[in-house]
Amino acid sequence: MAKSRRVNALARVMATSIVPGNFFAEVPGVMAMHKRGMRAVMRAMKAGDGEAAEREFAKMLRHEAENVVELLASRQLLGPGPDGEDAKG
Repeated sequence: MAKSRRVNALARVMATSIVPGNFFAEVPGVMAMHKRGMRAVMRAMKAGDGEAAEREFAKMLRHEAENVVELLASRQLLGPGPDGEDAKG
């Protein structure tokens, strides 16, 4: 699966459609984060460890999402959550 063009294409779409436009240009710091995360995912896949690949992919997306929230908060695009606190807590 690690050499599958379909898996790579799906991962690319999932990781780049969070923010409209050029995700890596818009969200500071995520390019290096994404490269590290995908290397970890691919290592796990090559080792045949699907659970580790899933954990690494989720970890990468969580960190990228945190950067997106910081960006949106810095642009004052996030309102209070259901508990009345801002998105950064």
